[in-house]
Amino acid sequence: MGDVIKSYLANVERELKTGRATEHTHRPALKDLLEGLDSQIKATNEPKRVERLTSSCAGTASLSVTWRRRISASLWTRRRIPSSLNATKSLCQA
Repeated sequence: MGDVIKSYLANVERELKTGRATEHTHRPALKDLLEGLDSQIKATNEPKRVERLTSSCAGTASLSVTWRRRISASLWTRRRIPSSLNATKSLCQA
């Protein structure tokens, strides 16, 4: 397991050194890390949109993770961060 983490950190560091990295740049390394932790973990970068799981606030998941074909989790990232929490609240109610 230690090699998987070392590989992830090396990949992220290498991409950061280019000065051109974005949030999307690191997702393949994160996918490899998660899948390297357990052979029953499957991660999908930019998974297909599932209407019942999305809202105008959440949008589409950036990464979806399934473990043992039973337990699923999704990660959403926010590209624009509002200057106040009140702005975030109004966006989510739209």
